[in-house]
Amino acid sequence: AKENEIAIVGSCGFDSLVADLGVEMIRQECETNNIGSRCINYLFSINKNHYLSLDIALIESFFVINYSTPSVSRGVIHFATWESAVYGLSQAYRLQSIRRKLFPQKLPYANYKMKSKSFTKTTVNGKSFWTIPFIGSDKSVVQRSQYFNYTVLNKKPIRFLPYFQLSSFTAVVKVIFYGLIFSLFTKFKLGMRLLLQFPRFFSAGLVTTEGPTRHDCEQASFKMTFVTHTENKQKLIHEFAGMDPGYIGTSKLSIACAIMLLQESDRLPT
Repeated sequence: AKENEIAIVGSCGFDSLVADLGVEMIRQECETNNIGSRCINYLFSINKNHYLSLDIALIESFFVINYSTPSVSRGVIHFATWESAVYGLSQAYRLQSIRRKLFPQKLPYANYKMKSKSFTKTTVNGKSFWTIPFIGSDKSVVQRSQYFNYTVLNKKPIRFLPYFQLSSFTAVVKVIFYGLIFSLFTKFKLGMRLLLQFPRFFSAGLVTTEGPTRHDCEQASFKMTFVTHTENKQKLIHEFAGMDPGYIGTSKLSIACAIMLLQESDRLPT
């Protein structure tokens, strides 16, 4: 791809794009001390606290999906999303060796001690909630950008720790229970077949072949809160909020990526 000057968009789904661009935007603000209040295009709104003299040690993110109508709680995930996750996780064991080949150099992250917030209750901006590790591709996508920043642009890499935000301990137990079953069943063919044949059962009703309606999607919204820890023990809070992340949001983000590739190709790394 590099020899033929071809750009590969490895990830343009909702959460990875917001995580990656969010980290880079925070880096730029800290480098220029430009910590002000503004909006990022038509899709996201931002709420920030104000700090100066920032040298980033690490960034945590906390992602949550909300529905304005409580009745919208089942059938919110389309089968195609589920199917992609089943096949993707079944091949996850290949990733470690591939990444070692692609990214052989170890990144010199800041020596900043931070306790893991996995499966614990935490408080951010006065709001308490439970957290579990975010098992999506966010961390890998952000690390890939940090690798490029360090090896090509000679910039200090930023450690990124993503979490999924849950409202109660009961929700944590449910996610762990169904997550363990899902992870186990993707390791053998019969398990994968069962997951694909009975998606509603193995997802507690969240996945259906019909997926969410347009009305369901319009009731959904997301918030991704970034907590930036600096070398001098300060904290920076960014809150990115937007509409339905899974289908309406991802569609707009994918189109935005395509437009950027066509209209701003001169800004792509070489």
